[in-house]
Amino acid sequence: MRLVEASGTTDTATLVHAFENHRYDAAKAQPAFFRACDHQAVQETYCAEMLPRAKRRDPNEYFRIVSAVGGEFAAGTCSDPDSAKAAAIIGAETVPARAGYEPTDPLTPLACFESFFRPVREARGQR
Repeated sequence: MRLVEASGTTDTATLVHAFENHRYDAAKAQPAFFRACDHQAVQETYCAEMLPRAKRRDPNEYFRIVSAVGGEFAAGTCSDPDSAKAAAIIGAETVPARAGYEPTDPLTPLACFESFFRPVREARGQR
């Protein structure tokens, strides 16, 4: 949300540019980031094995991580044809700026929730 607030707009092109190479905590060993060349979220990737019920230590345990690869390896290079296709698709996508958008300071979770769902409620005739 800080990048959105710092941009002061919901304009797609402005936000896409603001997120280029932005690093964030993806709750993994390595930080994740949005790669500028194709706007992909690059993050560490895991390979897991499903656990049979008899080997689970907890009812909510379903798999065991057996290996991990770095985000750069998992995402491939920017020169990869898939990266070029992704960049073209993302570049063609636009979302109109929200009318009446005003940044709030500070942006509390409730304010964030309210500002996100306000257009949906208004479209339904709700407040």
